Amino acid sequence: MDDNKPCQFCTVVCTALEVWEKCLVLGARHLYPAPVDFFLGTSVEFEARASDGCMGCRSLLAAHDTKSKEEKYGKVYGVSLHFSASQPLVFTKLGNLNGDNRDLARRRNPFGDLSGEMFLSTNPILATNPMGRGRPYDRDSYNTSLFKRWIKRCDEHHQSTCSGKYEKFLLPEETLTFIDVEERCIVTPETPVRYAALSYVWGGAKVPLSTKANVPYLRLPGAFLAGGMELPATINDAVRLCASIGIRYLWVDSLCIVQDDLETKMKHIKAMGSVYANAYLTLVPLSAESAVDGISRVSRPAPSPNSSYVYLATKTLMRATQGSIGLGPITLSNTTWRTRAWTLQELVFSKRVIGLGPVASWVCSGAQWSEDLELPSEIEGQSAFTEKKPDKPSVVVSPSLSDYASLAQLYAKRDMTLSSDTLNAFEGIMIPMSQWFPNGFLFGIPEFIFDMGLLWDYRRRGAQSRSGVGWENGSNSFPSWSWISYKGSHLQTFWYPDFSYPQPSTVTFPLVKWKKQEKATGAWKDIDNSYHRVRKHFENPEAPIPDGWTKHENGDEPPYYQHSSHDHVTPQPKFSYPIPPFQRYRDINSVEHYPHVLFEGSLTRVKFQFFESSEQYNSYTERLQSHGVVPEMDIVNPVDGSWIGRLRLNLQQGDSIPDNEQVQEIIAISEGKQKNSGSDKADKWSELSERDEIKGEEWYHYVNVLWIGWTKDEKIYRKALGRVWYTGWQKLELGHVRVLLI
Repeated sequence: MDDNKPCQFCTVVCTALEVWEKCLVLGARHLYPAPVDFFLGTSVEFEARASDGCMGCRSLLAAHDTKSKEEKYGKVYGVSLHFSASQPLVFTKLGNLNGDNRDLARRRNPFGDLSGEMFLSTNPILATNPMGRGRPYDRDSYNTSLFKRWIKRCDEHHQSTCSGKYEKFLLPEETLTFIDVEERCIVTPETPVRYAALSYVWGGAKVPLSTKANVPYLRLPGAFLAGGMELPATINDAVRLCASIGIRYLWVDSLCIVQDDLETKMKHIKAMGSVYANAYLTLVPLSAESAVDGISRVSRPAPSPNSSYVYLATKTLMRATQGSIGLGPITLSNTTWRTRAWTLQELVFSKRVIGLGPVASWVCSGAQWSEDLELPSEIEGQSAFTEKKPDKPSVVVSPSLSDYASLAQLYAKRDMTLSSDTLNAFEGIMIPMSQWFPNGFLFGIPEFIFDMGLLWDYRRRGAQSRSGVGWENGSNSFPSWSWISYKGSHLQTFWYPDFSYPQPSTVTFPLVKWKKQEKATGAWKDIDNSYHRVRKHFENPEAPIPDGWTKHENGDEPPYYQHSSHDHVTPQPKFSYPIPPFQRYRDINSVEHYPHVLFEGSLTRVKFQFFESSEQYNSYTERLQSHGVVPEMDIVNPVDGSWIGRLRLNLQQGDSIPDNEQVQEIIAISEGKQKNSGSDKADKWSELSERDEIKGEEWYHYVNVLWIGWTKDEKIYRKALGRVWYTGWQKLELGHVRVLLI
């Protein structure tokens, strides 16, 4: 940069930034004497200063997409620069304002119309400050020495969060085969080895597979070298990266599972959680859209239309990436990998993940690091844990319905190539959770709280059947009553078990004795659904405390219970009453069942009325021409038209909003009570704040109902979830049915 001729603007900004950084490090922001907002002139003036030799102006322009700005504002637009109190310390705003283009307060406004870039300071004085400092990196290759530092840091300091085994919480394990990155062949070690697992997407590419016929050949040293089986670029790059890091074995599904041995393949699918949980490290090629794309910065440079660096008079700034501004580069990446159903459980079970995108990133249960931002937690002598909780979903290793709901919401958004994998791709996540509840899960719903598990719907644009077909013809292989059978971006659950502590303001009561049917024998068995019996038992204060449970008095608050099997969880979970004990996976009866359940209970006829304005009705109708909508409708008594409840529809493109005069059928699946005063659930129970009939009551007492349709062979299927005010329910003409709910 010897030929740099810094302009007056860049010199002023550079000097001010130096003082700003020192004040922040000293915690003396109030002593900063200069401005934090600078108008640097117009784009034309910038270009002129760059032509005169100012490298700051030249590099600042190069770090922006100026073409898009010209398309929006023309050749002349304003440029401003602003300081922030945390990394990224510098951000820019490009564009023109209506009125005074030099109004720095308006230009700075994060909610304004202007946009720009954010930049990290690389000043060494920030190294031990919690905000960290920018770390230059080579855009053409990964710094594997940094990867080794991250691994070593985690090995030495994260034993409590990252080094333990899930042990009894995991699914069954299988003997694993790996790619030996030194011998370039597959091997099946007789003793446990340290290995990396690859989490990637196959894409539409034809991927070479391990088969019964070629396994003997693939075991020969050099099988993946020139003249042998050619590895797809993404897998080959992962092999090279493992060799550079010093990890000899790599697990890749396409080559380490014999794909045409269906029995063995299904065993491995059930053990997929343990494959990733026991991996020393998981590699995620975020920039690879298929198995043949390769990993950027291993076999190909990372694409980047703009420069990453700004060179002021005496300072270097780095353009900030997603990871360095606090957004999880792995969990929030805009990539195909993040949208695939199978990769969710791979991420959940992996203890430590390196994301291989344009910028490398690390996430484990103790830290979240980004290649372009050095944090104090990476430095010897500092705490190895990041201040911000790592943005990584984890295995549910205690009976927490809220944690399970969070994973269900993530899974519901994801795509899968084969709808037949609807359950398989979530199997690993369900099994650790299933060990906390009697009889585990039935199509994604815990049997112990089956009534509550049926209480869900989708918001925004609703959800579509994963199989691509509805239930009208009875041909769907998955149940209409389970959330897992649908794909939608905004799954909303009403899973509030009252064994939680403190107890939620929602209580559910049974109305139906549900039954399931075994595939192998055709036998009908009761669905456990015993939450209410356990609750009733412990309503007696004299009820004996089961083994392993300890009762704790809590001052003026209700007592709570804790169990020794939850000692591994921090903080240790509290319960309002004891629930059934943990059971090992091998002790769970894993019989396959049909996707229907036997419903025996009340059915009645009602009408739906659209309670919003005619403008809203027309808006929903218009939007249904292009995408799904989820309007709420009032449920009314078909005789006198009185309001009795509310439901949220799940309408998809081409559907119609039900006519006000059309009679609809609903079934009662459970009762519920919701505290009215001070309720934080108004967004879910909208009638609480809108209907005078229930406003004055301490508790809103209702019946949970399903709007149903009938198949040609006289089965019923779920169309929507709703609630009927209990007083209104008692005035309806109720019928009794015994029918299969598919």
